[in-house]
Amino acid sequence: RGSVDIYSLFGGYTVGNVELMKIFTIPFPPEDFTDKNVLEFANDSRTLEILSEEFENSNVKLLGFINSSGQTTIFLADSIDSLEDINNKRIRGVGGYTDPALEDLDASVVFMSAAEQFLQLQTGGVDGVITTDSSYVNLGLSEVAPVVIDGSIVKTPYPLIMNKKKWNALSEEQQINIESAVEETITWSSNNFEEESQRLSSRINEEAGEIYQLTESEVATANEIRNKYLTEFSNEYGDKGRSLVDIYNEYIE
Repeated sequence: RGSVDIYSLFGGYTVGNVELMKIFTIPFPPEDFTDKNVLEFANDSRTLEILSEEFENSNVKLLGFINSSGQTTIFLADSIDSLEDINNKRIRGVGGYTDPALEDLDASVVFMSAAEQFLQLQTGGVDGVITTDSSYVNLGLSEVAPVVIDGSIVKTPYPLIMNKKKWNALSEEQQINIESAVEETITWSSNNFEEESQRLSSRINEEAGEIYQLTESEVATANEIRNKYLTEFSNEYGDKGRSLVDIYNEYIE
């Protein structure tokens, strides 16, 4: 709408307008799909070409992607003895395939903004939230959600986006300067993310009361859920969907 000229946001928040962004909400990514791989996949020229067309349908210019802040996982108010214990728990989702994946585990999905997380956990409005390590640390969520499920539930980069009309109004020199700044930002993000991620992980280990490790059988269940939604994405979004899944798979093999 042109309310702002340029912005970055959690990729899952865009899926309502750009459905192909759901490729970044595939749940339970494998361990070898590292944050470095996520960023390379997102900024692969083939990925950008497909997604740029979809963003432009919403009058938005996609400039590129940067990393988010630490892993994105489930944080819970109470202890669990198994993944089955999230059955019937009310958990804040983050859009895309993370929501039906929670339902596959028999949890109830609750929609709320990031700013509401502490209060909703404190008052019992939800039993848990999917959020980033950064939000957990910066919002003091350990006070109300001391239990952490180890490992990423989803790995979603942040798109750098701009109002398309504003972009078109720029001179060629200005556009080149912005593209150069974006390249520098992506490089900076890639070079500094691991250190920041480790810092946040250390804070999680210090602040969390319990870190739950998935068992081998639970990892197998998580893998089945991931493959289910990769197949669903391919089937639902035709040639573009299949192309994105093919590129995705290149970065996890």
